Amino acid sequence: MKPLDWVRRRRHVAALAVGSAGSLLLFMAAVPASGATNPPAKAAVPQGVTATALKNASVFGTTPADTPERVSFVLKARNMGLLEAGVEAGMPRGYLSVGQFARVFGQPRSNIAALEGYLAQFGIKTSAYADGLDVTATGTAGQFDKALSVQQHQYRLRAVPSQPGRPGRRAMTIHGTTGHTLLPRQLAGFVLSILGLTNYPTFGSDAIHTPRLRPGAKPAAEQTGSLTPEDFAKQYNLDPLYAAGATGAGRTIGIVTLASLNPSDPEFFWKNTLGITTKPNRITLVNVDGGSGPVSLNAGSNETTLDVEQSGALAPNANIVVYQAPNSDLGFADGFFAAASQNVADSVSASWGESETFIQALVNSGAESPTFAVTFDEAFLELAAQGQSGFVSAGDFGAYTAIEDLGTTNLSAGNPDSSPWITTAGGTTLPGDIEITSTVSAHLSAQRTWGWDWLWPFFAQ
Repeated sequence: MKPLDWVRRRRHVAALAVGSAGSLLLFMAAVPASGATNPPAKAAVPQGVTATALKNASVFGTTPADTPERVSFVLKARNMGLLEAGVEAGMPRGYLSVGQFARVFGQPRSNIAALEGYLAQFGIKTSAYADGLDVTATGTAGQFDKALSVQQHQYRLRAVPSQPGRPGRRAMTIHGTTGHTLLPRQLAGFVLSILGLTNYPTFGSDAIHTPRLRPGAKPAAEQTGSLTPEDFAKQYNLDPLYAAGATGAGRTIGIVTLASLNPSDPEFFWKNTLGITTKPNRITLVNVDGGSGPVSLNAGSNETTLDVEQSGALAPNANIVVYQAPNSDLGFADGFFAAASQNVADSVSASWGESETFIQALVNSGAESPTFAVTFDEAFLELAAQGQSGFVSAGDFGAYTAIEDLGTTNLSAGNPDSSPWITTAGGTTLPGDIEITSTVSAHLSAQRTWGWDWLWPFFAQ
């Protein structure tokens, strides 16, 4: 049985061709004839992070019309119930190619052409992803303001001081809008979310540095933060896999990141620090939405380096594709859509995110639409339907992710790792003595997940 036979058994799939053929006609019927005075009716489309989410921001003017911008139009997946059922069942009839996925679950080409045609009227250039779920557009702020009936403004953000184990952030100027983004009603009906009208660096790296110990303190070796991939392999008994030849040969690791990588850094680590032999010229850099900018510790490049070093050491013969995207709502989403549309990575992982509590606070305040989380669900479902394993870090605060971005201690998972369509990979605390203060230490007799509940008695004291 062919991979798509399982979907053809569902009666409502037969109506896809009818909807595809008629979509462009519906849009064209809404466009007034030459010389007509009534413009097509418009409807609001949710956007990503709006300017109301900007922390410590002050507005000081409108965004210059000639400011270059990149905006993504994330489209609604069709037959979502069918897609979820197939993924939940493990795709019993076989994994899909990108083309097969697009034909059944992506938007039809006629709808995409209608959206691209509308944006072209304002001088905006577009490029559609192969999966039929994402259209990226480049133009100027003035062009997007006119096309989407908004007015963008300039905001000043004050500098954020550094915290223990985390760098601070310099003061910056960014743009954004609080207005409702509008599209002709026929287009708005199949657009899930518009991302990129705010270039606020939303996401944080999930890397945290080992804190300094007091002079003279001698913690257990496991607590120094100096464990290597070899230690990991021993801890989780990977030797039988290596003995069977499972070294990653013929496989590709995909890493979605929001900070750029210098490929020579992990290569130096493998050769000179670990002393292992790896496949040569194995790293490919893919710049999504223009890339992540220059390599920078303040931007989180050490997190990207860590991801490549560790995964590349555990699978020394695997290829590695690093999807470098800007730290923005469109960048993170497009990183996953790029990995899915290319469909070359056997596994796709990321180590960035924010807490669900923070997301919900933005949604409650109107600063973000709940469709933003659905965007990641679509990308993760596509990965799964195509047989690409997906992983996202749970973050360094375990069950209390909101400590980092809101400072609260409520139970809170991270986003997008809380999606039911991705595997969340959390860290652990190994057994040993852990110094809490200069006079208090904790003893863990067994390995623990990063729930951090063992710390609360010390806080109570």
